[in-house]
Formats: sequence, C-alpha cells, structure tokens
Amino acid sequence: KNKIQKELIELEESNEDLKEKKFGFENDLQSIQIIKEQIEKDQLELVKRLGRLRPQWTVLESVYESEQSILNRLIETIEKFKKEKEELLYKERVAYRLVDDYENQKTFFSDPIIEKRIKTWKNQLDYCVTGIEYLQMLNESDYQEKAAYPLWAVTLVTTNKSKEILQRKIAEIADHIRYPIQIMTTEEAAIIQAETVQQEFSWIIPSHWHKCMVGETFEQWKQKFRIQAEDATNARTVKEKELKDWENGLLAFQEFLDKYPFEKITELQAKQSELVLKVEQMKREIEDNVQRKEDILQQMTQIEQTMELYQEEFHGIVRKIEKGNEYLKYSREVKEEKEKEKQLTEEIKS
Repeated sequence: KNKIQKELIELEESNEDLKEKKFGFENDLQSIQIIKEQIEKDQLELVKRLGRLRPQWTVLESVYESEQSILNRLIETIEKFKKEKEELLYKERVAYRLVDDYENQKTFFSDPIIEKRIKTWKNQLDYCVTGIEYLQMLNESDYQEKAAYPLWAVTLVTTNKSKEILQRKIAEIADHIRYPIQIMTTEEAAIIQAETVQQEFSWIIPSHWHKCMVGETFEQWKQKFRIQAEDATNARTVKEKELKDWENGLLAFQEFLDKYPFEKITELQAKQSELVLKVEQMKREIEDNVQRKEDILQQMTQIEQTMELYQEEFHGIVRKIEKGNEYLKYSREVKEEKEKEKQLTEEIKS
C-alpha cells in the first residue's frame, strides 16, 4: 500500500511539472501567433497599397512568393516615372519660358532681352523698330511682298546714322541674347523680298516666328502657350504624385522585408511546429499519468473490496467456530448430566 501511495504522489508531481511545461509552451505559441497575426495584418496593408499602384497585385497572397518581381517592377516603374517627370518638367519650363518671354509683348520679337531694351533705345536713337513693327507699318502691297522673308523676327531696322550705335548696344549684351540679331537700315529693309536671303542658306525658322507677325495671331499663340503651360504643370503634378506613390510603395515594401525577412517567417513557422508537437507530447504524457492514476486507484478499490470480502468470510468462519465450540461445550454438559443421571439411577436400584 505504501508503494502504491508513493507512486500516486510521484504521478501527481510529474503531472504538475508537465502542466507547467505545457503552460510555458502554450505561452510561447501564443506569442508566436500574435507575431504572425501582426505580420499578416501588415502584409495585408502592404498588398492593399501595392494594389493601388498595380491592380494585379491585389490578389497577392504572399509578397514573399513574388518578392523579386515586385521589387524589380517597383524600381523599373520609378525610373520610368522619373524620366517622364523630367520630360514633363522640361515641357513645363519651355512653355512657361515662352509665356514669360512673350507675355508682355504687344508686337512679337524673337529675343525677349532685345525686345525689352528696344523700348529704351527708341528714345536714344533717331529711328529703331523691330522687323515685325516695320512690316506692320507698310501698306498692303509692300507687306505682302516682304512678309515671306523669314528673318523679320530677329531683325531690327534703323537708320544709317544709328546702325553702328545699335550694333554696339547689342554687342554689349551679346552674352544675354538668345538669337542672332540682324540689323538693317531702312534702305536695306526697303529692298527686301522673299528671295533676298542668300541662295546658299536654307533657313528653317520656328513656325511661330511667321505666325506671330500678325498681332491677333500673336495673342492667340500666347493664349495657347498659357494653356499649354498650365496643362504641363498639371501633368507634371500628377506625374510627381504618381512617382511619389510608387516611391512610398517601394519604401513600404523594403521596410516590410527589413522588418519581416523571409528567414524570420520560416523560423517562426518551424518554432511554431516544434512547440505544437511539444504541447501535444505534454498532453499525451499528462493523459497517460491520469490514466495510470485511475488504474492504480481502481486497483486499490478492487484490493479493498477483496479485503472486505475476505474479512466477511473470516468473521463468518469465526462465528461458525464459536457456534461449534458452544455445541461441543453443550454436548459435554449433556453428556456429564447423563452420566450423573445414570449414576443416580444405579444408586437407587442398589
């Protein structure tokens, strides 16, 4: 009995130890599960963000399965958008440069630096006009005869007396002008015709040089470029936002991979599987101990029941023995009485 009780105590102690280990393993499992749920939550947020950039990415179940292709697409698209942004920025700068250069001009002149200076020079010289101003002062027939000359937009017309002075003034600002400037005297301008340009040159001029010789057309051209400049700004702003979204997407993707590298995920999964096995093992051992305890208690119950049965049988035998003893004692007493009776009878007869 003492041996059985000792075994029961050892089973209880073993179970307490197993339960404590199982509790520790379950806590570790819970911690891993919390980490995995956070990773899954962060991954879902990342997939949503990536999906806003590229709809095909909305169906991603795991970014790790397509890690390199996603990274390549993000980098390539960002580079593409950077180039597109630079192109749009260039178009915007060109459009606004044209707007800035010609916005305040009443009569078109190709070089805005000269156009601003000529207003002062007109007060300093006896005669000084731009080529287009000169054209607009002609009668209809002379205008038609000379309008086809391609270089009016870079031509200044002055007198013989002022020509040399005007040349010096332009030479002084030569570092700032954007186009070659041609100076004509009024006599030279008077004989200009379309075929005046030397035959060895084939002049290809910007299309607006010719269009803008007419004041109304010049205003329309300026309005067109104001609209183009605004459109260029809007397009560049949209592209910048698109680029920023993709750059933020790349940053978020890299931060996610840095925070949760694939190696960490595999380690967590391996650790989780290991802990699940340990918890199951602890459960089995606890169940085995419980079953062993139940078996021992059942055996003890059977032993006690057997002992009780034996005791009852023993008591029955004792009772029978006691009854037997009483019978023997009674039998002896009866015999002794009969002997006495016999002796008395014989004494009476004698």
